[in-house]
Amino acid sequence: MWAAWLDAQLVSRGWRQADLVLASKGTITRDRVSKWLSGNDGPSYKSAIVVANVLGLHQNEALEAAGFMASQDSAAKARQQYEEIKSLKNSKPARSNRRDLKKFSDSELLEELLRRSRKHNPSDKEI
Repeated sequence: MWAAWLDAQLVSRGWRQADLVLASKGTITRDRVSKWLSGNDGPSYKSAIVVANVLGLHQNEALEAAGFMASQDSAAKARQQYEEIKSLKNSKPARSNRRDLKKFSDSELLEELLRRSRKHNPSDKEI
């Protein structure tokens, strides 16, 4: 993303790589700019800030393009997901449709277990 962003910035200004190097007063080398534009390397945090300053842009724009900051959209999405997860953790589990087992006698429970056992294992003999 950095390479495409930087290339677009240079093209929109009619700059060459050398113009960026000159404007940075030697802080950024021509070799470094070449590696950035080819996509072989990304800037350090400090270099991204230098580029933003040289181009007269807000530092956050360059830091985001370099991958150091999340965009506002992705940050908002992350906050929304966090709130959804948080609300799930705080919510009570849905009440089960099954009846409370305390209402059944032991013999009723045993009969139900046997019925289910026979259903899943038809070869079992009746007890």
